[in-house]
Amino acid sequence: MRINSATKLTCSAGIGPNRMIAKICSDLNKPNGQAYVRPVLQEVLDFIGKMAIRKIPYIGGMKETTLHAMGFKTAQDLRDRAADLMIAFLEHEHKFLIKCGMGLGQTRHGEDGSLESFN
Repeated sequence: MRINSATKLTCSAGIGPNRMIAKICSDLNKPNGQAYVRPVLQEVLDFIGKMAIRKIPYIGGMKETTLHAMGFKTAQDLRDRAADLMIAFLEHEHKFLIKCGMGLGQTRHGEDGSLESFN
């Protein structure tokens, strides 16, 4: 509200346990809202599980088309059918997709607020 009052610009914010979840959150309440997912395993799994695969960062149109043709629609599908991903995709691709289905991004927030990368 204060940003809009001062600048007449809208601002959305996403808050989550990693950059991927925060990015998805920031897209939820556009153009001028916030969304927050607590760093609690079941909350992250519930939040990401119902997400359409196209809403997951780095899953683009071509990958979405391929996944839809295989019957994948949501992140929950990625978790439930991880074995199918392992058969159909190269190792780095299926690992990425399974991590997406679990809400695991490539970063996490350290206790001091810094971003830590991991693979």
